[in-house]
Amino acid sequence: MRNMKRISFSLIGGLVIPFAYFLLLFLFFILLKATNINIGGDSWVAWLITLPLEWSGYIYNWLFPPESEIVYGRLRAEVIWAQIITNFIVSFVVTYIFLSWRARHKGLR
Repeated sequence: MRNMKRISFSLIGGLVIPFAYFLLLFLFFILLKATNINIGGDSWVAWLITLPLEWSGYIYNWLFPPESEIVYGRLRAEVIWAQIITNFIVSFVVTYIFLSWRARHKGLR
């Protein structure tokens, strides 16, 4: 029963973590725009902040360089869905590992 509960919470975490991070990131950029602080899309700060949501796209481009595939405009939906699915999987796994670690260390006390 505990394992099913952990899997359920991990599924919820897989959905909530990327969505919450996206909302916080969106609010952060709105705040920066409201205060007239401009960190362009090509700056290292913007890259570092958005990396948790875009990491799968970088891996995709590393495995399949743009020169070897169809024009990005034709694959836009597939790439976006691949990023959503991989972010869900990574968040699910991270949440599951964290809950397993917490349960293991809670039992040692």
